Amino acid sequence: MLIPSEHPPVSRSFSPFFAESGTTAICEARRLMVAAREILDGEDSDSAIEQAWYAVDGAARAAVDLVAAGSVPLSVVEVAAGLTGLARPKDYGVKALWALAWELLALQRREAPIRLLDEDALEMVASMEAACGPEAARELRVRFAEVEREEQRALGGGADDAAGVDPEEGCRHEREAAAYRIAVLGAGGSSRSDLAEGRALLWERFGREGDPERRGSVWEPLCRAFDVIGAGCAASLERLGALVDASPRSPALLWLDELACRVAREDARATRRAALLDEALGSAVFGRNAPSLAISVAVGRKRLREHGERIHEAWRRLAATRRGEGGGVAREEAEQRGPFHELSAVPPEVDVVLDDIAHALVLGFRELYGLELLQDALPRLEELLDFEVTRG
Repeated sequence: MLIPSEHPPVSRSFSPFFAESGTTAICEARRLMVAAREILDGEDSDSAIEQAWYAVDGAARAAVDLVAAGSVPLSVVEVAAGLTGLARPKDYGVKALWALAWELLALQRREAPIRLLDEDALEMVASMEAACGPEAARELRVRFAEVEREEQRALGGGADDAAGVDPEEGCRHEREAAAYRIAVLGAGGSSRSDLAEGRALLWERFGREGDPERRGSVWEPLCRAFDVIGAGCAASLERLGALVDASPRSPALLWLDELACRVAREDARATRRAALLDEALGSAVFGRNAPSLAISVAVGRKRLREHGERIHEAWRRLAATRRGEGGGVAREEAEQRGPFHELSAVPPEVDVVLDDIAHALVLGFRELYGLELLQDALPRLEELLDFEVTRG
């Protein structure tokens, strides 16, 4: 499937993924894969991350469209999202991932199978679409999938089909899990008020919908960290600690707890979390270059060393802010907003100080969670694309 382009590339390395004319979706997926691996383990990660800052812009959006067309595997979306969180962690880079995740989730409602096709099949589908329109092209994709299943049965496969199991059920579950994984990158923002908004959105989508297993273990710790920093909630600090204890190898969650504890002056716990985080990043599990890629962790720690007293005092004032009765807020909304719904007016000088630390919390989380997404999805993509090369 050839990809049209409206973006004249600065160079081959800097051209946006999935936007270069005259290439195929699979070739672009390989270029994304190589770039991600170079950032994680290459000799010049600084140059690679700089190039990725340009090239990954819009990649997740394009990847979802290509997954819907059956042109690339689902792991391409996760790699693109992880690389976006790592290379473009500010709001302008990742905010769109929130809406994009729910678009990916909606793909599970498609009736016809969506599968990864080989290059010849993709060219035939593209020609059919140009000649007869999208419906004809989709019918052709469905037929290719049926032929593939027939071939598998002939080779002794297709046990699930024979047992009456929907062959698309696993794909739907995978898409749902991937949607929830990438959505959390778009939550939060650069201010204390952004944490309040992000907390409400997370609780609404993750706390009430979907399969708990596929929603993952990240959303609630993120909500609790937002409660601590944004609403001065000590009870959420305790809950956050319990959640992180259940996932002690997650750099992103360790960072949430470390920063929350430093702000609340739980120094012993913060030191333990920092040691575990540094150990995880230094282990090469998340890439040889992981320690230097988590830039916002070092920045956040430096800020707390230099301004810890002022930050803690602002947080203490926030925690002591008079709690209202919720202003007649309904129980459902109160649950969604958590401790934010009880806050009365916050002094502007408190907001100024805590905006800064809220930004550090969110940027560090996005970079570290980007590393986690890449650590999980990149090997799966490499395996799939290696198989495509062998099959071709």
